[in-house]
Amino acid sequence: MKKIQLDTIAMSLKLPKLPTFWEEEKKRKRIPRDVEKQLWIKSKGTCMWCRKQPVQEFHHIDENPRHNKPDNIIALCGTCHNRAHNGEITKEQLLKRLGIKKKTRVSKKRHGQRKKPQTPLEKLTKQIQKDF
Repeated sequence: MKKIQLDTIAMSLKLPKLPTFWEEEKKRKRIPRDVEKQLWIKSKGTCMWCRKQPVQEFHHIDENPRHNKPDNIIALCGTCHNRAHNGEITKEQLLKRLGIKKKTRVSKKRHGQRKKPQTPLEKLTKQIQKDF
């Protein structure tokens, strides 16, 4: 069906206007040229996953098209890009390929909660409590 027919059907059913392809594309931010260039140099023009095909596309690892930082984008060939979207290649694997370790939470101890070194007497009492 043509776009006009779909809009007419939507209006007759009192549905909201159907979004068009070019309206959805406006939401996507363009990857800055310097980031593309940086990724191109890092990949040496080949897919950063299979290392065989030339770079054809840039993939957002977190799948957010507005997050255009270099540590979120990887240069892939078309086949590997499809595999990444299908889940055959996981986000963790892509981050590892980029050399980024998965961020882990580190618990921060408050200043007054430091563990004091134990005296021999404290060690002995602790051992006795464990035994009994």
